[in-house]
Amino acid sequence: MTTIENISDSAPEKMLRILDCFTLQGGQLSVGDISKLTGIPRSTAHRWVGILRDTGLLDQDNSRDVYRLGLRLIHLGNNALWSMDISREARHVLEALSRSAGARSHLCVFDGNQMIFVTRTIGGRAGRFNSTTVMESSPCYCTSVGKAVLAYQPQETVERIISQGLHPYTPHTITDPDRLREELALTRKRGYSINNGEMEMHERCIGAPVRNAAGRVIAGLSLTDKTRKMTDDKIPGFAQTVIKHADLLSVQLGYRHS
Repeated sequence: MTTIENISDSAPEKMLRILDCFTLQGGQLSVGDISKLTGIPRSTAHRWVGILRDTGLLDQDNSRDVYRLGLRLIHLGNNALWSMDISREARHVLEALSRSAGARSHLCVFDGNQMIFVTRTIGGRAGRFNSTTVMESSPCYCTSVGKAVLAYQPQETVERIISQGLHPYTPHTITDPDRLREELALTRKRGYSINNGEMEMHERCIGAPVRNAAGRVIAGLSLTDKTRKMTDDKIPGFAQTVIKHADLLSVQLGYRHS
């Protein structure tokens, strides 16, 4: 079995680059795919994939020479979520947001490349909404939570996301870099973002940024409903409700507006 002692000084970077392939590309990847996506030589990628498989961070498909993220990552991710202040503080805020607007709400954290779902509400009978902790990812350029966060990131971060490609999930997805930059500037100006069926057809989402104690935007809070319910004339009211609850969560995380 390959051991961690065999790794070089740049081992953490190699390991993260390989794991990031799966978060950016998704699904299953071969060693050749990983080599191509990371720029790591095939022989080196093969050795590292073996290390990650042996430690449970990657799983290998028994019928094919392809790999996927391992169950150990789910265990580590769940532990990370439960240890985060934002995961603990968010539940009541999300439930209050959903009750006040009568729609589903989501909280996602930015991991530097994409948005990671932390908590979301699920509608129940008689309009009751219950929150649940999840661990899923979504793009940041075509979701309201993503655009609410990306609008406040350094320009080099925005350009890096753009360089990774703007995949069209629906006919409404923004795939033009200049148009996305304009959309992010508009989001900063008005304080909230809008997803007009860019990720899921016939759904509209409104997002607002969540800040930590240092004032850095680390997450996005959103409200989601069908386009026929979240009509144009209702957007300003919904937006103010989302901003109010995002600001409340920011305060609970220690943020103080100067």
